[in-house]
Amino acid sequence: MKFVFEVIINGLVILYLYRPVVKKYFGISQKYRIIRIVVSICLISIPLFISVLPSLIDQFTYFYYMGQLGEISEIYLQGDLDRALTEANKFVKKYPENDLAWTIRGNILLDKGMVNEAEKSFKKALIINPENFRAKSTLGLVYKMRGDLDKALSQYKKAIEIKPNYGQAYTNIAVVKLMQGLYEESLHYAKLGYKYDKSDPVIVANLSFCYHAVGDYKNRDRYLKMAEEMGYKNVEVLKSVYTEESN
Repeated sequence: MKFVFEVIINGLVILYLYRPVVKKYFGISQKYRIIRIVVSICLISIPLFISVLPSLIDQFTYFYYMGQLGEISEIYLQGDLDRALTEANKFVKKYPENDLAWTIRGNILLDKGMVNEAEKSFKKALIINPENFRAKSTLGLVYKMRGDLDKALSQYKKAIEIKPNYGQAYTNIAVVKLMQGLYEESLHYAKLGYKYDKSDPVIVANLSFCYHAVGDYKNRDRYLKMAEEMGYKNVEVLKSVYTEESN
């Protein structure tokens, strides 16, 4: 829509600026009218195309990047971490200023247990784009894994300041509150996580566990079933924990 608007506005401006020329071309004999119309369109189209070319290049580059990153993410989600990391390394080497690529690379490294390298990748993303809320939130996971819960919470809250409806950050806070033994607070944040993102099975599973922590087994089982239907991988682990702690 923005592109179309730019084309229309630029076209009108050019027509206005060149109105004497246009009038002259269209005020000729019928014999050459069509030829002159074509010439006029060409005269208008060339500067118009030049004016919108940077926008076209930006859009093409954006979709090209997103296409490549989408392929890397797909490999990552399929569980082929080594191949995903190889492709991510190639991408950031070729396009070192793409903060999303560094974030995806950090996630892959974190799943491979390469925590220090993951931290560097997230920090690189934030140097490029300090407003990258995903990198901030996932950097919090690095600190949580190291046991620095206050630092982890700080990162999650910074992510929420940038994007108040980022469900993943709320569910991450819920996990930290569970670790601190603050079960009611954990449930509060787990509910917010689910409110803002009902599509992530991990968020749904975390909500189930928070209900378990406060003794609400009806809602615990309800959300566990939802997580299972959504393809959550650790359902059996949670069921085992629930059974063991309920006995």
